[in-house]
Amino acid sequence: MEMNVTPKLSSDSIELMSVYIVRMRDDEDFDTIPDILNRFNKSIFTNGDVSKDQLRQLAVYATDYICRFAAELELRDAYTAVYFKTVIAGLMKSLQDTGIDVFYILDNELREDRFELLVMLYESSGAKVVVPYDGEKVLSFEEVKERLIGHMTHGKNIVYIEKDTSINYMKEVMQMATESKYIAIFRNRAPSDNYIEIL
Repeated sequence: MEMNVTPKLSSDSIELMSVYIVRMRDDEDFDTIPDILNRFNKSIFTNGDVSKDQLRQLAVYATDYICRFAAELELRDAYTAVYFKTVIAGLMKSLQDTGIDVFYILDNELREDRFELLVMLYESSGAKVVVPYDGEKVLSFEEVKERLIGHMTHGKNIVYIEKDTSINYMKEVMQMATESKYIAIFRNRAPSDNYIEIL
C-alpha cells in the first residue's frame, strides 16, 4: 500500500523521520519529501494555530528524539544526511526564530560509533555539540565552559554529551544551562526510556 506522505501533525517530521527517510531511499529522491515537510513546517509558524507553549514542547521533543533515533539507526547514508540538514535543521531554525533555544545535556554510556553518530546528527540539525574530549585529550571544565559560553553568546542550540564515566562535569554544566535563557533538558536514561528532565 502506498504511504501517504502528507504530514498532519507538527511532530510528524520528527516522529516519522525513519519512515520518511526510507521512502526517500526507496524512491531515490532527495527532494520531494523534504519539500513537502518543509512547506508544512513553515505553515506551523504562519497560521497561528500552534501556541508558544506547544512550540516549546515541540523543540524539547525534537531535540530528545534525535538521541532516541540515533540509538535505533541501522543505516546512515546520504538520505539521512539530507533529511537532517534540510528538514530537521529547518524546523529547529524556525523554532529558534520564535525565541525558543534548547540546551540538551546527555549523560549516557555510549559506544564510540553511537557517540560519533549523535554528534553528527545533532550538528546536522544545526546545534553546536560540546564534549569534554578532544581526541585522546580530556578537557578541563574551564575549557568546556569556554566553548559553551562561546556558543551561548552566539545564540546557538547546544548539546553537551558525556559518553562514559571517565569524566563528570554534569553538575556544573546543568547549572550553566539552568541559569541561561535556554530550555534546559537532561537525559541520563537509556534511549528506550521516554523520561527526560526539564531543569
